[in-house]
Amino acid sequence: MIEHRRAEFLATAWLVMFVSIGPRVVEAADSAQLLLLFRTGKYAECVEASAKAIGESEFSETYRLLKLRSELELGRYADAAETLDAALKKFSSSIELRWLGRDVARFNGQP
Repeated sequence: MIEHRRAEFLATAWLVMFVSIGPRVVEAADSAQLLLLFRTGKYAECVEASAKAIGESEFSETYRLLKLRSELELGRYADAAETLDAALKKFSSSIELRWLGRDVARFNGQP
């Protein structure tokens, strides 16, 4: 009887762990693919893929950072400003977003 309950507990614990970790593993794979696009200079593809990823997972700062950096590399400064504004609404305390915001402001002729 005790062995049965223990096995049941362990099965439940594994299920809870799998369900809670699963989305993070998928997000890590997506982040790696986006980072590869960025690092290989495929900025337009990175912008599109990042926008799609943001729509699917709105709680990822990484997707927004890659989209923002890609837009800056492409010279899409107005789009980068919009991306920054939207990202700061979700991640207002992000130091990295605020640091990139300096470049966005400079390229858009803002102080």
